Amino acid sequence: MHSLIESLKARITNLELATDGAHAIKPVIYPPASEILVNHSEKLLGFALPPLLRQILMEVGNGGFGPEYGLLGLAGGATDDTGRNMIDLYRLFLEPHPEDLAFQWPVKLVPICHLGCAMYACVDCSIISGPILWWEPNPREKNDPIDVFFIPVAESLEDWFWMWLRNEDWMTPAYERSALKQWLDDWHSTHDLSTNS
Repeated sequence: MHSLIESLKARITNLELATDGAHAIKPVIYPPASEILVNHSEKLLGFALPPLLRQILMEVGNGGFGPEYGLLGLAGGATDDTGRNMIDLYRLFLEPHPEDLAFQWPVKLVPICHLGCAMYACVDCSIISGPILWWEPNPREKNDPIDVFFIPVAESLEDWFWMWLRNEDWMTPAYERSALKQWLDDWHSTHDLSTNS
């Protein structure tokens, strides 16, 4: 059985399969990052990336492949549609929001994949296996509790990438069992009752 790294390398030899969004935006797969760059990026973050993410960045490429619009890179690698890499986004999300005090981005939660429509897959760097959470900000209004808009997707970065390699729909089941779905269902129920009364 191929290792995850070998399977990723094999998959991205076909650019049409290198990302889920390849039909809309042609993927650009960046050369692998150097260990010096990865170490420097971790210093900027103030903590270590999960070992598997380091390995992917240094052995497969500095982003541009993977689920949806692809893995974001470090400096000089793949960015989202705003031109930001994973380090830029993490630091941006950590900034204070004086008009939205409930927006307190979790420390060590790094956006690593642009899902489109302001959504990101994020890796929890506080756990070595790197659990993946889906940040879905679109239904959120100012001062809504931020935690409900993080949808658990996979217990590890490895599991998430294997789901992608197997072409599994990881978003739908994650949403269906999420606290966000329940929160929105409750909101709509309350809103409908108040509208009808």
